[in-house]
Amino acid sequence: MCHPNFVVLSVASENPLRGRIQSSDRGEESSVREISASGEASSALGTGGRWSRLVRHVREVPWTIGGGSLGLALGIVSVLVLGAVLLDYSSARRELEALARAHAEELTAVIEQGGVNSLLAMATVEDMVLARLLSAAHWIESLTRGRVPSVAELQHYAEVESLDVVVLWAERRPQSSWPDPPPRDWGKVDPLLEEVFGGTEEAADILETQHGEWYRAVVRGADGRAVAVGCDTDRLLPFRRQIGVGTMIRNLARSEDIVYIALQDTAGIIAATGNVYLLSSIASDSALSRALRQGRFVWRETEFGGERVFEAVRPFPLDEGGNALLRVGVRRAPLRNAQLRMISRIVVSTLVILLAGAFALAYLWTSQLASETRRAYHSVRTLSAGILERMGDGVVAVDREGKVQWANPAATRILGLGSAEMEGPLAGYAPALAGILRRTLDTGLPVQEPEVSCQLAGRERIFAVSASVLRDEAGGAETAFAVFRDLTEQVRLERQLARERRLTAMGQLASSIAHEIRNPLNAIGVIAQRLAREFSPQEEEEEYRSLTRTLVTETRRVNEIIQQFLEFARPPRLDKRLVALRDVLQSSVDLMKSAAAEKGIRLQVQLEEPVLATVDPDQLKQALVNLIQNAIQACEEGDQILLGLSADKDEVRIWVEDTGQGIAPEILPKIFDLYFTTRPEGTGIGLSLVHRIVSAHDGYIDVRSEVGKGTRFVLHLPRSEAS
Repeated sequence: MCHPNFVVLSVASENPLRGRIQSSDRGEESSVREISASGEASSALGTGGRWSRLVRHVREVPWTIGGGSLGLALGIVSVLVLGAVLLDYSSARRELEALARAHAEELTAVIEQGGVNSLLAMATVEDMVLARLLSAAHWIESLTRGRVPSVAELQHYAEVESLDVVVLWAERRPQSSWPDPPPRDWGKVDPLLEEVFGGTEEAADILETQHGEWYRAVVRGADGRAVAVGCDTDRLLPFRRQIGVGTMIRNLARSEDIVYIALQDTAGIIAATGNVYLLSSIASDSALSRALRQGRFVWRETEFGGERVFEAVRPFPLDEGGNALLRVGVRRAPLRNAQLRMISRIVVSTLVILLAGAFALAYLWTSQLASETRRAYHSVRTLSAGILERMGDGVVAVDREGKVQWANPAATRILGLGSAEMEGPLAGYAPALAGILRRTLDTGLPVQEPEVSCQLAGRERIFAVSASVLRDEAGGAETAFAVFRDLTEQVRLERQLARERRLTAMGQLASSIAHEIRNPLNAIGVIAQRLAREFSPQEEEEEYRSLTRTLVTETRRVNEIIQQFLEFARPPRLDKRLVALRDVLQSSVDLMKSAAAEKGIRLQVQLEEPVLATVDPDQLKQALVNLIQNAIQACEEGDQILLGLSADKDEVRIWVEDTGQGIAPEILPKIFDLYFTTRPEGTGIGLSLVHRIVSAHDGYIDVRSEVGKGTRFVLHLPRSEAS
């Protein structure tokens, strides 16, 4: 539910985003610099060293003044102390204003960086969707080549690939489609089809029509026809709203110290809080025009709704090449109240000095001024901490010994730890992250790592990390902090998509070659059988019979390999139903027990409570048998193979673990590639088939291996709601 005082003028939900933000190294580096600057500003006010030294000095001086000199001494002390108080008040006022400016600049930088991150994530997801649509279009084209499929067949392909529209074009006219008829604007030639019919092999883009917006992909087939597939962009609408800049602005605007937030370009307001009805245009405001033209941060005092406020203005880059301005209004009242309280205390303290003496005045004034400064600093620090706690990225800070000093809630969530566990050395539970921070402390320089592998609780996580340092008064690196984002799921999806595209391409190539070989191979087989059956040599008949038998046998073996190629080229047709996975595992073990026993290998299954899931039991059994067979081939006498099963409400995990020879790290990324094998007698199809079966179930595979210790395959499958 939206905040009642907030209006989103569609930064998060419109597409293509009028204000889609461009990524730049400058933006990322400025985020680090802003955090460092705020730390230094906080340190300048937070030490309180000069006040404590002054108090100790007043306490330790042995004041002894005679009665005749008391009036003169009080007058001199009063003048001196009053001058010192006024000087300190002026200095504290400038520091408070500078601190407010620094934190306002930090706030706008956080909003800008958050927008960059969210829109980069959206762009990545859209690119992945278009790549998947191209893969689906190629697959449908290969299955319908040379014929006209029925509407029911196209509907089946659409359901398998989660498509909304499938249209088969021939000679610039729709030949077959699902749904039938196709949606409006899908029945006529569009720019993507023009590209494909003009000679391009494939094209994909976001298509805007009068009746909606689509993710669309078109491929040209070998027979000259074209296959167009697509899905509605509204499928990603909840995701856009969740990560959009509007959501971030709405959350930050709940702070009592923020009056308004607005994103504005030369045409008008793009997004703003609900209390913004009218703001000065960029063209009519010279300060705004100068900020937009020069690309500089501006801090000024202005009026909004009859109230004097401080306004922070920061240029905000758009993906169309231009810039907008991010305007944040901050209440002036807290700073003004602090200043008024200090003024009133000056007057009171001066009277106390005249009545009670210079010593009491100095002590009281310095104590009150220090207290007021700490209170103002605490107020500003609370605002800064609130911003960091609402960030979606993890932030963690360590001291010179590598011990955690502070971590925001996102950091504990990403690392999978409770707040009480985030204590002690960071290397104890996130060694890779600790290593980056140690490098930052040792060199004193910022570190940018776009992709870092971390082992957390036995699982690999991929982080993007940006680290920097906070310096002490002497300029040395005192504290290191890191801002990190979890990219594990994104990287896994990218790798899985690349692997599936390789397997699809290789399967299609194998299918084409197999079809070309099969006809002459059948002719050779028939001729060999006739030679064995209808002809008898005059001499060396036994050798003749042996040669013809070998020829027939080898022809059949090659034909079986070709049949395997053809079966792999076709996507597995799943017959999903609710089954007990314990039975599937047990039957797979029973089938392979004799093969394991022949090599002296122990084959065991570890089952807990019964687990139900909606899967194709035959296909899943085939995948498990292939994994067990691979494990047997990798093991020696005395080794062990263990199958196990676990589940939660959303996911089922099936593992096959052996204590065999393991897989070398340089080979591990290739094991699912079609025809890749390290054994002379292997075909390189088994693990590729396992990957295809698991992918057809909308699952994925994790593999961990260590040479000389063994290998562990974990199949992650979605669990049915019915289970």
